[in-house]
Amino acid sequence: IKRFVEDAVLMYTSQRGNLFCIMDEPIAIIDVEITEDLKHARVFWSLPFGVLLLGDDVIKRSTREKLTRRMQIILNERGGVLQGMTHVKMRHYFRPPKIHFVPAESEMLRAAMQRIF
Repeated sequence: IKRFVEDAVLMYTSQRGNLFCIMDEPIAIIDVEITEDLKHARVFWSLPFGVLLLGDDVIKRSTREKLTRRMQIILNERGGVLQGMTHVKMRHYFRPPKIHFVPAESEMLRAAMQRIF
């Protein structure tokens, strides 16, 4: 599911605009948890790594928090577009779960950044 959601974010930003972008970079999909009944999935996301790696002298922590809150509102209101794009690709394999977008917590982000860098 993670790959399908990442693809949906990238496809949306390349074809339709930067709704799911911060500083012209798409949000990062960090992890996905699926319920046992496969009906719901929590998609953990973060600000783009390029934004997270900027020092506090460039972008303050409070600004990062505001950006996160703003993007969560956007995902709550407009994330159905990503869900629809994900479902189109996944329905060939199985019935896709309902996606709930959740900001990734600091420990999850640290682990993801260690895997990448």
